[in-house]
Amino acid sequence: MRSSQCLCNSATALRRVFINNAAATWDTSGQLQRLLLPAISNSKPLQHSSSSPPHRPFTTHLVTQFRGRSPGPPAGLLKPAAPGPLRDYDIPFPWVQLRNENGTLSPPQEKSAILKKLNPVRQSLVLLAFPRTDESSKGPEYPICRIVDRQEELAKAKEKLAQEKAKKGPKVVEKELEINWAIAPHDLRTRMNQLAKFLAKGYKVKVTMSHPKRKDKKRASLVEAKQVLKTVEETISEVSGAEEEKAREGDVGTTLVLHLHNPKPEKAAELEHENNRKCAGAGDPWSGLEKTHIAGRGVHFTAEAPAPTNATSAPANTEKLTPAQLKAKAKAEKAARRAQVKEARAAAAAAAPAPQEKGAAVDGKGGKPKGKQDGQQLGVPRASVSGRRPSMHRVLEKEKEQEAHKDVHPAVLAVGQMMATYVLNDSIARLKAMLLAFKKVIESYETPKGSSLSRHFVPHVLNPQIEYLTECRPMCFAMGNAIRLLKGKINKFDIDTPEDEAKEALLEWVDFVINERITLAEYAIALNAAESINEGDTILTYGRHRLVEKALLKAKELGKFFDVIVIDDHFERDGQNLATTLCQAGIHVLYSPNLGGLRPKVAAASNVFLGGEGIFANGSMNARSGTADVAMAAANAGVKVMVLCESINFDRDRVSVDSMTYNEVDPERNTPDFFRVLYDNTHDKYISGVMTEFESGGGSSPAQAILALLRKQEDPLIA
Repeated sequence: MRSSQCLCNSATALRRVFINNAAATWDTSGQLQRLLLPAISNSKPLQHSSSSPPHRPFTTHLVTQFRGRSPGPPAGLLKPAAPGPLRDYDIPFPWVQLRNENGTLSPPQEKSAILKKLNPVRQSLVLLAFPRTDESSKGPEYPICRIVDRQEELAKAKEKLAQEKAKKGPKVVEKELEINWAIAPHDLRTRMNQLAKFLAKGYKVKVTMSHPKRKDKKRASLVEAKQVLKTVEETISEVSGAEEEKAREGDVGTTLVLHLHNPKPEKAAELEHENNRKCAGAGDPWSGLEKTHIAGRGVHFTAEAPAPTNATSAPANTEKLTPAQLKAKAKAEKAARRAQVKEARAAAAAAAPAPQEKGAAVDGKGGKPKGKQDGQQLGVPRASVSGRRPSMHRVLEKEKEQEAHKDVHPAVLAVGQMMATYVLNDSIARLKAMLLAFKKVIESYETPKGSSLSRHFVPHVLNPQIEYLTECRPMCFAMGNAIRLLKGKINKFDIDTPEDEAKEALLEWVDFVINERITLAEYAIALNAAESINEGDTILTYGRHRLVEKALLKAKELGKFFDVIVIDDHFERDGQNLATTLCQAGIHVLYSPNLGGLRPKVAAASNVFLGGEGIFANGSMNARSGTADVAMAAANAGVKVMVLCESINFDRDRVSVDSMTYNEVDPERNTPDFFRVLYDNTHDKYISGVMTEFESGGGSSPAQAILALLRKQEDPLIA
């Protein structure tokens, strides 16, 4: 009796799982059914033709025939979702035919062997045609592919895209300019520069000239209106190819509309904007410099560069020098450079005036004067040879060291990099990020055997984190105060305090500081400032500060109606975001892009709200550059200047009377000829009051009474 084949062997199981499932998914035609017959059938195995691919080792005849001759899934199921043909390893067929350059097809080849021979950087295998699914369908027996050059294909795609853009033609941009007949000369020049720039770029410009809509505004005479029109016509004539597209609408002196365009625009030249006003003054304290200008936020200076000497000129002949000659040449060049530096130092020392401040002494090497305050009090500057930078401003710069201590926590590394790149710029944002990073440090800390947390954590764990953050960027007032309070909290732990209990107490303390000294402090200051605003007031502010913004929005929530004047920073321009936010909240805003015309704007204000980055022990305020200009103008006009600042930003020890002792240089605006400082110093005599989280009902405290206020009302759980 003939024995039946076992149904539970491994070959049968593999065929049922893989081959039968593939046949059910791809095709149900008779060809695949005949090809993928189960192993228990009594029929003889199918014989492949001589053109079939050769057998591979460790494969049965049936699997080999399936791999070589199976047409694969239908073409409709394998089309890619993204546009473009299938490429390289996305082609699902193991055997393909290559189309040659002359149009002929190669014998069937394994796709993996073809891909191994290709250069993946320059070449790619592209599928051109899918194989037929059965004998009755049309199409090639094997999938047809082609080897293409990636760079040539990319060049053709770019050329095709350029041709499509050329067919569509250039996009025409339309602009509108509104000009008042009684416009000021400076504003008219600005509008004319915009008009010339638009026409040079080929834009269509609609210029509308009319009288102001408000009746209380000044109305220009007919002569002034004709002069304005003449200026516009002269600007149009200066742009090559600019002309009027349509006839003019209206008359001079009423409302006149011009439709302008430039059918043949030229390449617009980049306009250079003068960011600083040029001024010259007598008694210039900058020795060795030709021109010096300090305008609110920037310092611009030029110095005479030393003339090059002929001692180090290159030899006329280009013969190859011996090692001894090269060494002698390098030594001579070094000696010449030293002599040049000594001559420049001697000339600068002779030109610099003698220091008149008592107690300030200049060292014998021509260095900067020595001060009494931690070596940072500055004397009279002198010209610097390298970089043409006065020596007094070199103390403002701090090199960012990229190497960190091995014990620095990854969270602290991330915070330090964000501080160094000025992603974290605000003092409270830097404080909060530091505290959250310190929480990670505390959670991962384990006290070594034979030691305690109160004795080991600060010198061996916390100090490396603090040193790294200081190397990335000088710490703000809030960060220094928080570190002082944190060390005091750790020192209060007893030596026998368990590690888990001490860590839990430190984590609770960090959360307490974030909630009480940051979150609740911001809310209390905003509410107090909002209550101090009366109906119909006009509030003036400078730039954008989070406390001022929250106070103004809180006052609007309380139902008060008032106006806001935003004087923006000429460099940062973040006051635009503040003006947009206030306008969306329904507050009437007057926006000024810079400090120009500051005096009349301050005179029209009821109160001035300024945000402070910190307050020194003598009551002077450290804030963004330009704040001191606004405070002095308001004090001269008799307008109250209110400073909004959290108590965590108060410095108990240091005092400051100038803007150069504790400051930083803006890294984005730091060149050999120009640099800008980030902060300035506002004296306490220009500050009417300081609003902190300790006041309520619209009250404030004098700037001189900050230390007494802290000693009286600071929470004992923190101090």
